[in-house]
Amino acid sequence: MEITTIYAIAAGGIVSVFIFIRCLYLLAPLQSTVSVFVSRHLTYPYCLGRHRFAGPWTRAGVLVHISYLAVNLVCLLLSAPSVSDIGGRAGVLSVVNMTFLFTGPHLSLLADILGVSLHTCRKIHGSMAWMSVLLLAIHVVIALLIGRVAFPLRDAANLIAAIGSSSAAAIMFFSFPFFRRVAYGWFLRAHQGLAALLLYATWRHIPANQSLSRICIYVSLGSFTLTLFVQILFFCYQNGAFTSHGPPRAYVSCDGTDDDEKTNEGVEKAAAVQVVLPRPMRLDAGQYVNLWMPTVSLFSWAQTHPYMISSWSRGKQTKLDLYVKAQHGLSATLLDRARAAPSGSVSFSAFVTGPHGITEPVDRYESVLLVASGAGIAAVIPYLKKLIYGHNTSTCRTRRVHLVWQLRTLDMAIAVESAVNSLLKDDTVANGYILTISIYVESGGIV
Repeated sequence: MEITTIYAIAAGGIVSVFIFIRCLYLLAPLQSTVSVFVSRHLTYPYCLGRHRFAGPWTRAGVLVHISYLAVNLVCLLLSAPSVSDIGGRAGVLSVVNMTFLFTGPHLSLLADILGVSLHTCRKIHGSMAWMSVLLLAIHVVIALLIGRVAFPLRDAANLIAAIGSSSAAAIMFFSFPFFRRVAYGWFLRAHQGLAALLLYATWRHIPANQSLSRICIYVSLGSFTLTLFVQILFFCYQNGAFTSHGPPRAYVSCDGTDDDEKTNEGVEKAAAVQVVLPRPMRLDAGQYVNLWMPTVSLFSWAQTHPYMISSWSRGKQTKLDLYVKAQHGLSATLLDRARAAPSGSVSFSAFVTGPHGITEPVDRYESVLLVASGAGIAAVIPYLKKLIYGHNTSTCRTRRVHLVWQLRTLDMAIAVESAVNSLLKDDTVANGYILTISIYVESGGIV
């Protein structure tokens, strides 16, 4: 290539960059208009409301899923010379869609990398999983029924294929909400084990001439290894592996005794957890941490749980305040251990990863309405602290904040009483009085 050609390409590239930047500057005023239009007509309206087995589905969600399905159908059927070729394409497309499912050891880390919420990342994960299984089913049906290929399980290749297909079917069957609610911790470990078995079986089943499928498998393994390595480094750094302070310590406390619990079954109970960190952590409102407490019970070493952070400060924090709603598994064990202690408080070694999640820019609005139910107040308290601090220091636009809190009984309110009183105290520092709280209790008595 001549030097004049190189100069022309470089000059043209520089001019193109300036033109592109100028176009972005001219289109910037339209950002707000487009955002409002998309939110009003696609993001907020629902095609299907919240249902026990499905929903809620927004117009945007339905449109994205239909587009995703259409793209896969086009790739599956376009210019396919025969049914057997469609079956082969279905297998390759299943592996391609499967690539995203194995790119990280935990969805929280993957959501942070993509810059989306955990809820959105779970939707993406679920959609791609269902698409992979659907394409896998097409691949299996065409191979067995239409292709009429003999499938003796004595053959190692056929046995591996059967194991992979069975693993995929088991993953989707046990992913229904019923199984997740019964034992989420065990469901998660079984889900991960079956996924690893599926990936291995897929790798063994792929023919040597299917280079694209093998590349997808290697990309998944490489991404998983890289993200796992990064997560381990952050985990060791955050939990004081390279310091003399030791690991974090979690202090669990609650009101009441075991006798109170037995006489008031079905009452919504919560335990307050304060995690003391060996290294300060910078957090924002709406973020959460994954908590691992291996010494709480016999099998707690195999469980990690996400908890919203209810504490907030302008700088870094050395203590994290959490509220754990007693349901079953680790949360119920924590409450039982705290109630059994004479002082109503007990401490454990704990390890954290995070912070995870994204924050909503609520401080740009003059009037803010926050709605919480039960233990959901833990996610709202940091926003309230941030808004009150911003008003007191004149660093946000907020002038009115209204919290609507629905409770089954007042027991949950007692658990977070100190945090709510702290909010009311901060609200009077600069004579702001911007906070209004409305509490709706289904059962008026304190149990």
